[in-house]
Amino acid sequence: MNLINETTTTATTTNIITTSSSSVRGASRKNRVYIFREWLIRNYGSYLHQQQQQKQQRNESSHDDDDNGILILDVAGGKGDLSWLLNNVDGLESIILDPWKQQQDGGSTTTRNERMVKSIEFLYNNPDERSIRSVRGLSTYQPLAELIPKLLKQRSKRLSNSNHNKSGGSEYNQMLLLSEPLQERPGTTEGSNSSNTEIGSCYVRPEDFVTPQLLQIPLNNEIVNQVKSRLIICKKNKSDNDNNKDGVHNDDAIIAEEGGEGEGVDEDDEKMISILTILSSGRIKLIVGFHPDQATESCIDLAKILNIPFCIVPCCVFPSEFPNRHLILKEEEQNVQQQQQQQQQQQQQVPVRTYSQFLRYLRQKPTTTNEVCSNGNSSKKILTAYLDFHSTETAKNVVLYTLPPPPEED
Repeated sequence: MNLINETTTTATTTNIITTSSSSVRGASRKNRVYIFREWLIRNYGSYLHQQQQQKQQRNESSHDDDDNGILILDVAGGKGDLSWLLNNVDGLESIILDPWKQQQDGGSTTTRNERMVKSIEFLYNNPDERSIRSVRGLSTYQPLAELIPKLLKQRSKRLSNSNHNKSGGSEYNQMLLLSEPLQERPGTTEGSNSSNTEIGSCYVRPEDFVTPQLLQIPLNNEIVNQVKSRLIICKKNKSDNDNNKDGVHNDDAIIAEEGGEGEGVDEDDEKMISILTILSSGRIKLIVGFHPDQATESCIDLAKILNIPFCIVPCCVFPSEFPNRHLILKEEEQNVQQQQQQQQQQQQQVPVRTYSQFLRYLRQKPTTTNEVCSNGNSSKKILTAYLDFHSTETAKNVVLYTLPPPPEED
């Protein structure tokens, strides 16, 4: 089975792809995240599901339930729309890393799950309206309408997995029945008027859906360097523990190295240690960033440290906040040997101030710890794609990404 689709395979040679959606109309701000999620699943879905299956197999063989399936780090994910979809539509655990703090006082107290439940129930109970809103290219198009069957299928899986631990099984079984797509439920057909009857209605609750975990810190050079230090310490402690069975447990040793042991540890320190533990745990298999703003470059740097693929949609440049960014301009016509000998002298650097310069600057970044990968392993090349909505000053559609590694042979 091919890990990636034909479009991505083409991108390996051309470095440019587009989405396959037939709609080229400008997407609303709310709809852009759906387009990005669709692109992610098309290009990384097989890889992520393979990683998830391998993790489940390891858990079953070791009887370890603590190794939860964190797969995706959603950098600057804001309120978590992308991670919510990945968790609840695709069954892929995605966690958010963002300093954004949810408003607690003075604002709306309605949670995302509560808002989504209202939309899901309306679309499910009104199949004709759902059908109209599922047509791409129309002004009435609502991406959520297309995803109702997948949303309810994933919900059904979660409820069935937890059903044996709950009392009132008959009530849960009824809820499971009502969670099935309309055309698959007994006694109803797509487009029927039974949605107004008891058996034709959809009953869902906010707690039936996953709320993505939020790591409430910004991603920057400081965090990347701390993760790098932790990985070095982990490697050292693993080597020491292999030689000393009675040695200190890795996690305890790392905390001691970071000065996080003893009575002086405050709540913020504990929070940071917990976040760094997650980031360096090896459980993250893909870094994504949809308009990650100041964290854009750090997404690439963290992916390099963790040796995993990334996928980002750069937007704002922030030249005043990053004055040290410089784009390398190389001589176009130059003997290869001469270029290698005089590279340091011949390279010219200009400050990164425009969006096009920013894209070129990011593409020049090394994506492996072996430094520049201008040739060699194609999975480490930074490729380019375009999401299927019109690019504007505040809504860029250019995707920079690296391919996942080839699938492992069984």
